[in-house]
Amino acid sequence: MQNSKNFSKGAGIGIAIGIFAVVIVLMIFVCFPLQYRLGMTGLFLTELIFLAVSLLVCLIFHQKFSEVFKISRPKLRHVFGTLILWAGMILITSCIAVITMYLFPDFQQTAEGLTEFISQTPAILTVIIVAVMPAICEEALHRGVILHFFGKIKSTWLIVLIMGIIFGIFHLDPYRFLITALLGGAITYIAVKTHNILLCALFHFVNNLPAAITSAFAQNITSNESTDLNMMFINPMIIVGGAMLLTSVAPLLLLAGSVLLSEKDDIKKGLNVKIAVFVSLSALMIIVGIWLIVIGFLISARVFLPRLIY
Repeated sequence: MQNSKNFSKGAGIGIAIGIFAVVIVLMIFVCFPLQYRLGMTGLFLTELIFLAVSLLVCLIFHQKFSEVFKISRPKLRHVFGTLILWAGMILITSCIAVITMYLFPDFQQTAEGLTEFISQTPAILTVIIVAVMPAICEEALHRGVILHFFGKIKSTWLIVLIMGIIFGIFHLDPYRFLITALLGGAITYIAVKTHNILLCALFHFVNNLPAAITSAFAQNITSNESTDLNMMFINPMIIVGGAMLLTSVAPLLLLAGSVLLSEKDDIKKGLNVKIAVFVSLSALMIIVGIWLIVIGFLISARVFLPRLIY
């Protein structure tokens, strides 16, 4: 490969947006039809298309693979930081999923359809296609080539925001946009802090693995009818409040993860302010969660007590 070619800030951003636009077109007109006709085989081919696009972009624009796909031996504290950050994010996204499910009932049907789609494949293949392949192929695309061409942007939080939005749009699911955008932002934060795409792949793999395992054994899960019947007797506010209580530890996990991912010289910069902010967020979530649970129980009592009396 020729020497890596440098681009101006504007040109790099333009190339990144162009790459993303091409990927969206491919998804709509090539990848989705493949998945519709071939099922999980189509999903496997889709991931290979993402990887092929990533490698082809490097060749077209004369970029060194080592500069685009930054790989190094991960530091142990970075590994722990990645896993702790994922734990915090999975709590937040799960809480958002619960809220979305009650605000938009179609979200649950979409999730069930995805589970049914995945469950038709043997477990080991499901793990490979749903967890391993995206961790390699999608990270090569997003935290590889796209982030590389956004590299001239110096603001960490601006690039995290942009890459998060791109990752949210990339999944072409309005119900899951916020969830995927937050996850994309978190993975980008890891990439910016560590300059190691292996840690991004680790986050992506660990995030997708539970869904892959659950979907692979979906036939053993209690039927939807019984779940819906039980949910009829629980006020949604109680469920959301409980989710917020569980999620209240998430800000502290995010703080711990970010500290482990930061360089030692940067850890103490604004640490007291960060602790105050994240502790306040946890306290606020606890207060709101308890308030929602109490209101939910009062509403439930108001509905069911008269029936028990009369």
